[in-house]
Amino acid sequence: MQPPKSGSTLRKYLKEDADVVRDQMRAILKGIIEGGYKLAMSFDEATVVGTDRYITVNVHHHAVLLGNSKILPLGLIRIDDRQTGSNLCDLISGRLRGVGLSTEDFAAASTDGASNVRRALDLMLIKQQKCFAHGLDLVVRKTIYGRNALAFDIDILLADRGDDVPEETENGVSDDTFRDSLDETEVDADLGTTAVCLGAVIDRLRSACREFKRKPIMMDEIRKTTRKEEFNGRELRPILDCRTRWYSTCLMIERALRILPALNNVLSRHGTPISATDVSALEQIADALIPFKRAILMLCKKEATLLTADKLCILLLSDLRKIDTELATLLRENFVAEILKRRSIFSSVLSILSDPSCSFDLEKEIGQGIPSDLAIIEVLEEILPSRSSAPLRHSVVEEPEELVLTWQTVYAEPTASSSPRSSPPLCTKGTLERDLTLFKAGGGRSQALTLCKEILEAIPPTSVQPERDFSVLRLMLGENRTSFSPETLDDIFILKKKFQYDD
Repeated sequence: MQPPKSGSTLRKYLKEDADVVRDQMRAILKGIIEGGYKLAMSFDEATVVGTDRYITVNVHHHAVLLGNSKILPLGLIRIDDRQTGSNLCDLISGRLRGVGLSTEDFAAASTDGASNVRRALDLMLIKQQKCFAHGLDLVVRKTIYGRNALAFDIDILLADRGDDVPEETENGVSDDTFRDSLDETEVDADLGTTAVCLGAVIDRLRSACREFKRKPIMMDEIRKTTRKEEFNGRELRPILDCRTRWYSTCLMIERALRILPALNNVLSRHGTPISATDVSALEQIADALIPFKRAILMLCKKEATLLTADKLCILLLSDLRKIDTELATLLRENFVAEILKRRSIFSSVLSILSDPSCSFDLEKEIGQGIPSDLAIIEVLEEILPSRSSAPLRHSVVEEPEELVLTWQTVYAEPTASSSPRSSPPLCTKGTLERDLTLFKAGGGRSQALTLCKEILEAIPPTSVQPERDFSVLRLMLGENRTSFSPETLDDIFILKKKFQYDD
């Protein structure tokens, strides 16, 4: 087949192929809704290139939707008016109608918590699940980023190095340089410790990384130096943190510690090397930040659920408790306060439906109330579709094999067997109360409870999928492709996601 010779013909073929994919989406979604399920949604709005603003909307389900993905993209929507909650509501509702859905078909939506987004959800009568990943990043940013950070003036206590400090290191760092770095530190002779200001340490490292970014000659030198076998054996460069990039301060510190000999080698000729005192302080700061980085990375996996978020919160709190520093304590306190704002009753209900004997460890840890049976029933009634006709059978679920919770077993599923029983009667409040009581007593999980569990499992704990979509959009659009019409851009995006999920 010869490629089209005109732009109009190419756009025609593009639209035809995209419409075929949209027809497939409508058929898939129709089958899910007719099967008695409610869906989950994630969406966000952003300015991509110049002043162009877009919304990206995704539908989430507990089972595969498109290709090998449990996520179905509804495409890109250009915002031509103000980004008010009312306008966002109209745009999203219109896109849902285009694929045969309504706002009543959704149990919840995961968002980053912006005020206009919250207003749009209120108008659509959809419950909000705030993004856990944004919350973790916000905790770190409030605590250590910038001069107004809560931990900026915290003193990090270090063991006094005394005579262990060499007169001159092999990387050209002299003892005079080390003494100069103590200008902003305090030495306690009785305790044999040195106190260094956390904010000052991070500021000095950030200034050094900024110098590398500003001066190409320094960047060239660090690349050549790290490439040598006696240093790192591969080309590496410093990373400068940024307020809008998740765990970027942790990355900056980790990279600086990794290339420290090469970094000081270059800085000895162009500036002030990083002192041994600052190195020890940076190691302590990294110890407190690495658990947050690990948790965010695991939360952002596509298979993450609200139950996964609970497990990661427990592990993160445990790791911070083991780190006996003032910074770790402050991070832990702020983390608990932020999670209380973002963790909804959906998480507790899913915990019960997954394990009737759950001990509510996270609720007890952060001081969140344990929901009553009445509150649970209200949630179940709310998320069950009024026209529910799910083809699932009532089943007896044996006690699942208990797993020890570690960072490696967060995504491991406990094994359990089931045997079919007769289908339950039509779902009513009384039926739900009876089914929940029977299930908590060790009986089977009814059709209605199984349906509720699968609906809750579809709710993503983060709004990271829209962020991925915007990254794809920036690659598609760019400075040289700003003349794409919103319709053409939407067609390209739909086809690109289809090919991606089919791989």
